[in-house]
Amino acid sequence: MVVSAPPRSRLKPGDRVFGDAPGSYAEYVTLSEAAAAGLRKVPPSWSLTDAAGLGATLPVSYGALKRAGLQPGETVLIHSAAGGLGIMAVQIAAALGCRVIGTTGSDEKCAYATGYGASVCFNYSEDKWWEKVLDYTDGVGAHVVFDPVGVVDLSLKCIAHMGRLLSVGFAGREGDMEKVAVNRLLLKQVSLIGYVSCGGSSSC
Repeated sequence: MVVSAPPRSRLKPGDRVFGDAPGSYAEYVTLSEAAAAGLRKVPPSWSLTDAAGLGATLPVSYGALKRAGLQPGETVLIHSAAGGLGIMAVQIAAALGCRVIGTTGSDEKCAYATGYGASVCFNYSEDKWWEKVLDYTDGVGAHVVFDPVGVVDLSLKCIAHMGRLLSVGFAGREGDMEKVAVNRLLLKQVSLIGYVSCGGSSSC
């Protein structure tokens, strides 16, 4: 919430806002006019929790999919499709007119992902989930893989030739980083893209 602002500012004391800025975890943050330009007003129907969740996930998911050059009509495989980044990526890809394949760790989470736009969802706690992805795509595989979990190596088994694999996190690795078979990158001519959102900053 805005506590104080110059008279010329578009933001006024009492405005509920959300966005990203250095020091955002502090109780109070002082921003320059340029930095405050990145803040958005929270719609009246939103809670602050809703706004904080959106602000933390949408920029990452959108930025990553944009970096991969996702195009309408392509097939995108989204891991952890019921998680914060995943469910946002599902909605963005569906809105772009893509065929969305989700993976999650339970059937209940799969139902959640399909409710938000995934065409199909597979439970990756089951053996050889990548074969289901290949079957669903008639052997072609996914053009883009969105991975916030850390399943790059297995995703290479069901990615399309000249596909793009987005690594946006490794939430499922618990410190045990995977080792990627580089020969699969070469043989399929896959682009492996690491994406970290800088919140509009040029410093990272």
